Amino acid sequence: MSVFPYCSLNLNIVSETEIPALHSDFGFMYGYGLFETILIQNRQPIFLEEHISRMQKGTIILDFTLPYSVQEIRKSINQLIEKNNVESGILNLYLTPGDRQENLSSIRFGGHRLLAVVRTLSTDYYSDPLEIAIREESIQRIKMDSLKTMACMKNMLEKKLSKGYDDVILFDDKKQILETPTTNVFFVKGNCLFAPKSPCIVPGIVSDFIIKNRGAFGVDCLVQEVFLNDISHFDEIFLTNSIGGVIFVKTVNEFPELASRQVSARIKHGYNEMVKKHTESLC
Repeated sequence: MSVFPYCSLNLNIVSETEIPALHSDFGFMYGYGLFETILIQNRQPIFLEEHISRMQKGTIILDFTLPYSVQEIRKSINQLIEKNNVESGILNLYLTPGDRQENLSSIRFGGHRLLAVVRTLSTDYYSDPLEIAIREESIQRIKMDSLKTMACMKNMLEKKLSKGYDDVILFDDKKQILETPTTNVFFVKGNCLFAPKSPCIVPGIVSDFIIKNRGAFGVDCLVQEVFLNDISHFDEIFLTNSIGGVIFVKTVNEFPELASRQVSARIKHGYNEMVKKHTESLC
């Protein structure tokens, strides 16, 4: 995955080579920052406002600010897409409180750094249904893990430990289903979706969209605690994230009958059509 030559730093378009060294940045040094991963499709960043809103909510907990309006950020991102001549790609937004002070006896935030980077998007990204595993989390999750922070070592480690599989559904010590390191999970029973609920789950942009628009998809949806023992009662499973949208599952290691089928296909088709209309309205 390569990076396009131009970036945006605090809304200013600069060459990648002009990005200052980040060795004193709170995000680089401590993972103290937030990030968003956004799909660019037809030269438009999909659900940009929703991603910025999630980032703004994270700054409240981390006690620093995003000092730009949605309109200012969108204008800068559109300029960045134009400068790089991007038809489709992946937009990463990184927000930190800037550089650390010399003395850390008391933490004081006096600046900010909003970096936007555009990466290439592989044509076969999530093109095939995934073969996934299910296992207990390796490192205990806490409420702080519901934030989309730059300190995502847990997710990377869980992904690395799922050797032989495309992804892994995690459950906690109470056997409550959480998410995968990179996606939210939906189960299907009849014509009803079940979205696992936990204070440790990252609130997904696509999953939230599906839940809010469940009527348009012709399904009901319950957001509730789901446990390991419940899985055998479900008919289907699918995953969601901002890059793959609705992602099909081929197999789940301990539940060979569970996969994406007709309802998942209907959700995926409806979601893709809605996103297409959304991008056309922005052009």
